Amino acid sequence: MVKPLNPTWLPQAKKQLKEIYTFYKSMSNGKVVRKRIDPIIDAANCLVSQPLMGKVEIVDPKNKQVFRSFVVGDYKIIYYIRKDIIKIAAIFDCRQNPSNLNKMLKL
Repeated sequence: MVKPLNPTWLPQAKKQLKEIYTFYKSMSNGKVVRKRIDPIIDAANCLVSQPLMGKVEIVDPKNKQVFRSFVVGDYKIIYYIRKDIIKIAAIFDCRQNPSNLNKMLKL
């Protein structure tokens, strides 16, 4: 039996999720906030059963870390797997310049 991988939100990803929440909360009601935030959280939780579902996004040559990603609405969830832990590294707004992603991940 395969041991399920446990997802962990890294501080940067938690901060970005909170920023998304705060932005939509200031602009609209709770229903819109849930419509934007819940799909991100639900999709991240799907990684438990499908950890390789994201496409390979970036390979960091320094530490040979493979980042994977998948899109949820306007946002891209960036994650990597280390040992038995899925680490959600960032929530990237796809409407930004793609070069910002490398800066965000400090590559």
